This record gives sequence, C-alpha cells and structure tokens, in this order.
Amino acid sequence: MFTKLWVAWALALSLSPVCAQYLYTTENGQITIDEYVGPGGAVTVPATMDGLAVTRIGASAFQETHVTSVSIPATVVEIGDLAFACCASLTSISVDSINPAFSADAGTLFNKNKSVLIQYPAGKGGTFSIPNSVTRIGMGAFAGSRGVAAVSIPDSVTTIGDFAFYDCTSMTAAALPANLESIGRDAFAFCASLTNVVVPNGVTRIEENTYLYCESLTSVTLGQGLVSVGIWAFGGCSNLANVALPDGLNEIEAYAFNGCAKLSNVMAPASVTSIGDFAFSGCTNLTRVEIGSGLAQMGSYAFANNPNLQGVYMQGDCPSAGYDGFAETPATIYYLPSQTGWGATWAGRPTAVWLAHAMTSDGSFGVKSNRFEFKIAGPAGSTISVDASSDLNANDWAPLQTITLGSGPASFSDAQWTNHPTRIYRVRPL
Repeated sequence: MFTKLWVAWALALSLSPVCAQYLYTTENGQITIDEYVGPGGAVTVPATMDGLAVTRIGASAFQETHVTSVSIPATVVEIGDLAFACCASLTSISVDSINPAFSADAGTLFNKNKSVLIQYPAGKGGTFSIPNSVTRIGMGAFAGSRGVAAVSIPDSVTTIGDFAFYDCTSMTAAALPANLESIGRDAFAFCASLTNVVVPNGVTRIEENTYLYCESLTSVTLGQGLVSVGIWAFGGCSNLANVALPDGLNEIEAYAFNGCAKLSNVMAPASVTSIGDFAFSGCTNLTRVEIGSGLAQMGSYAFANNPNLQGVYMQGDCPSAGYDGFAETPATIYYLPSQTGWGATWAGRPTAVWLAHAMTSDGSFGVKSNRFEFKIAGPAGSTISVDASSDLNANDWAPLQTITLGSGPASFSDAQWTNHPTRIYRVRPL
C-alpha cells in the first residue's frame, strides 16, 4: 500500500489531478488503467490521458475502493475481471451511450447487448431481477453486495461465473434457473443468509468453495447430471441437514462436506468411486452412512471427528483407504457377506457382516403416540420378518410384519404393544 501511494504522489508531480488518481500503462498508443488510487466518491473515467485514448480498465482496478459512482467513457472497450467488485459504497455505474462494447441499465453494468451481467453495484442493496437477455453472470458480478436481499435469475442464464455472489451476506434467495450449465468456484461462498439450494440437472460439477460457509443453508437438492462435488464445495455449512447424492455422481472431493454439523445421514450411490480427504469430517450429528458398491478409494480422515456415527454400511468389495479415515469416530463398518477383501478392521475401525437389524441408537427407537416404533437397516432388496414374543424362554415368536428393504432404513411400528405385559422383538431374514 505504501508503494502504491508513493507512486501516486510521484505521478502527481508531473500529471494532471485526474491522471494522478490512476496507475496506468501505455501500449500501442493506448492507455490501460491498472489501478485506481484516488480518494473515492463519484468518479468519471477519463477518455484520454497523456493525449492517448483510455481503452481498457484492468482486472481488479477499482476493487474494494471507496467509489460511490463510476462513469465509463465511449473509448473503453475492455474491462478486466473483478474491476468493480466489492466496492461497498458503489451504487451506480453509467456508460456513454455510444460505447461500442458496454452498456448500463439502472446503474448495473452489462456488455453492449446485455447478454453478460458484468457488475451489480455492491452498495446498491435491495432486490434485483436480472433481464431475460442475460445468458452469463460474470465473475464477481454481485461480489460483496452485502445489502442485496434477493436476486431473480431468468432461465436464459446458462453460466454463473467465479465469485459471482461471493459474500452476499444478506441474500436469502437466488433460485438457480432450469437451463443452468455451470456454476463457478466461490460463486455463493459466504452467503450467510442463503437457506435453500436446488441445483439443476444440467450442472455437472459443483466447483471448489461454491457454497463455502453458507451457514444458514439447511437443504440442498443436487441435479441428476452431477458428476463431481469439488473441494470445500459445501464446507462449513453448519446447518445443512439434508442432501441427497444423485445417481451418476462419481467423485466427492476433499473437505466437500467438512463441518456440516447438522447432517445426520449420508447415502452415496453406487456410481461414487472416490471420497476425498476430510470429505465428511466434523459432521458431528452424522449417525449413519451407506456407501454403494462402486467405491474404490476413500481418503485420509474422510469421516473423522464424527462422535455420533455408529454404522457405516458398505455394499461393495473392500476399497482402499487413506490414513485414519474414522479418527475420533466410534463407527462399526458393516459389509455384505457376498463381498470380498474385508478383514477384521478397515480404516482403523472394526468390521462386521451387514445383516438386517433394528436401529436402537437413533431418534426413531422407542415409544411414540399409541405405538412402539423403530427403524430397520439392512442390505437393499433383502426381505425380513419382524417377530414378537412375550417370553424369550418359551420360543413363541409370532410374525408381525414382513418388510422388503429399500435403499434406506425401513420403519416398523406396533400399535398393540400395550396389550402385552412383556413385548420382545426380533428381526430375522426370510
């Protein structure tokens, strides 16, 4: 910072007051503004400096400055990424009407035909409806807009750029359009008020940090086209309680769901082949994990520091595992008797054959309104009988219900339990 100020002071000795507000370079007889170093407030970008046309505003040139408005001349035909991002006091951007490359509408910066939204002023706040002409939301377009409450995104949008809604801390709603194809890295990171996400089927990857520390996020629906979930994609989403991993998902990268403290169960489909380091570490409310038959590699500490995780149910052959995958986690690893490679332990935890059994440690077990209830976990497709007896020694078991298990636990309830002085249940395969 001191170097920048010294350069600005040195330039001021020989340049006009306007020129002294910028660090700039000259190439091929044209000026690029590399950095704004002025005092802020209302700024009119000059059309010429040193007798040369100003044709480019460089990447991050005004980022995090104290400007309140910016007027762009007709000569500027290129604007770099994040040029006006995170300017907390910026409420309006205007563009000369004859500029061939850019336009503005209600203080928001677009390319000329309004197919790309370049910058929504971070100090503007309120709600905003993106025009139907827009197909791409540019890098950092809403970054640092801490006062914006909701953004309506039309179905015309197919691309959301990196950092597009980064640090929009007041934004509660930004429904993703049906035709969306890609969401950039950090696109919604630190959107602390965002509560719900539905990812469309056309999105194939959740990038690095896309929803990092969205602390109010409670529910995520992932589209059927999703192939991979990137590093820290949902990391730190401490209130995320529900996420269904879709069939076709192949890769869950490192830290993808790290610190999702409210997540209670995870069901990875058979298409998942790898789970990265620390992917589900620190999910302190996690009680049950079921992993499909395709898993080939689990990273180090993938399910570490999950003190309530009791059972991990594996449908395939024994995969390779990194170091201490279940550190500080009491889980037993259950595997199907038909699968190979399993020993007495895996990834530092004891193993057992996966048979249908009553789940006694979750919230479903016990007396409910007019019934006794519990859930039954076991291999999908297996058929079991729930029997009852009043005396273990008498061997007088009576079948109560036949259940064919699906992809998750099945529920059993007995409304007649109060009619017996003693009621004992067993679960047995058929």
